[in-house]
Formats: sequence, structure tokens, C-alpha cells
Amino acid sequence: MVSTAEAIIKRIEQLAKRKGISILKLSELSNVSQSTLNEIMNGRSKHPRIVTLRKIANGLGMSLAEFFDDDIFNDIDPDERANSPRKK
Repeated sequence: MVSTAEAIIKRIEQLAKRKGISILKLSELSNVSQSTLNEIMNGRSKHPRIVTLRKIANGLGMSLAEFFDDDIFNDIDPDERANSPRKK
């Protein structure tokens, strides 16, 4: 089981490695500030905004749907989903 933040980090790492780009280069390609991307990658941003994730996906040359189309997102801790601050 992983947290949402961990799943996002792993997915970004996987895709950046596949593309052969650094996180700095991804920041440039996605038009997401390096500090914002670092916050996500260091786990300090627990719930990145969907707009930010869409920009990252676009920087990786894919849609948001393609970004989330990975089994890692099926392994998110169900307790985390139940306790999400956005789910009431």
C-alpha cells in the first residue's frame, strides 16, 4: 500500500526516467516551478492540485488520464482515501 503522494512521486520518477529527463527539465517542459515540483517530489505536497498534475503530464507528453493509467494508483492505501480531507 502507498499513499497518494507516494504514488504520484513514483509515477513521475518512472515517466521522467523513461523519457530520459531530469526533474529540472520536467519543470521547464511542464511550466511548473522547480520549487513546486520539488515540494511534490520530496513528499511535502501531500495533495498536489489537479491543474499542476495536468501540467506535469503535459510536460511528459501525455494526458492526465494517461498519467493516472498505472497500477500504482490501484495500490493506494484505502484508509488514506477514507480519511482524505476532500472526502466528506
